Amino acid sequence: MSSADVEDEDAALWAFLEAIWDTVVFVVRVAIIAFALTFVAWLYCRLSQRRCKCTTRLDGKTALVTGGSTGIGYETAKALASRGARVIFTCRNMQVGQQALAAMTEASGGGDVVLKHLDLCSLASVRRLARDILENEPRLDLLVNNAGRSAPPRRTLTADGFETTIQSNHLGPALLTSLLLDLLKRSAPSRIVVVSSMVHAWAELDPDDAFLEHHYSHSRAYSVSKLLNIYFARELADKLRGEQVTVNALHPGLVKSRFFREPPTTRFAKFLRYVVIPIFGKSPSEGAQTSIHLCLAPELAHTTGRYFMECREAKPAAHALNPVLQRQAWDITEQALNERLCC
Repeated sequence: MSSADVEDEDAALWAFLEAIWDTVVFVVRVAIIAFALTFVAWLYCRLSQRRCKCTTRLDGKTALVTGGSTGIGYETAKALASRGARVIFTCRNMQVGQQALAAMTEASGGGDVVLKHLDLCSLASVRRLARDILENEPRLDLLVNNAGRSAPPRRTLTADGFETTIQSNHLGPALLTSLLLDLLKRSAPSRIVVVSSMVHAWAELDPDDAFLEHHYSHSRAYSVSKLLNIYFARELADKLRGEQVTVNALHPGLVKSRFFREPPTTRFAKFLRYVVIPIFGKSPSEGAQTSIHLCLAPELAHTTGRYFMECREAKPAAHALNPVLQRQAWDITEQALNERLCC
């Protein structure tokens, strides 16, 4: 082999090594930038979080928190109990509920905490709970419509004939609220808190398909249910003006909880569940802060029909403020529930 051939081989080897080195440097740079951006985003999320700083006591008051056995519902109920309220919290699984009851009673220093069964996917269950409350509770000062669920991959119906997500997240809470409304009025000043979500901005209400009877996707089902929450809260607030019963909705943030009952099926859902939420998600205690704030803040005694994030008022999507759609959503909900309850 001539010296020229050796030099050519050396040059080729060096070119190969340089290419590898350039690739490694590029990958490292991308990784550093990605890490830096992720850290900045994480830091922003942490710094933008706000906690309820209210010291308000709730002695002599009664609160009902749906979905209070886990997640932000548990943290909300625990916080209210620790401030002296009689807290009734609901859950579907009574075994899980009994464990939560023991933990909550201990954490609140032996507070007055009561567990009740509620399955929002059953209108009969909603009516049983409401009847129980009306027969046994002389007052109700706070109603926190917290319970909800993620949407299944395929459209499923409840025994009442409604799409599961819509009934669990909207129709069930709407019925419960209407059944307890007179008690809330008699206990005034009282507050209704509706846990919605910022994903309401992704949905638009089709009055001809409000409950997804014709076109279904799991992402649409959840976002529509959260949009209906806001329409319901705003319309009810309008109807209750002068009654000393306030109604406000909120976005709790991305929360690390047992909320997702169905395994993610799309790439975006998998990315959200396995990457975004673990990195940027709040703890249940952090996610409950806005709910707690809406229950306690004295400055909100007369604030109604508003939307909150991070313990302060925020602006919902523009279409969520449409009074015509708001009224249509109310009428559709009222008609659907009346038809089922008359059967």
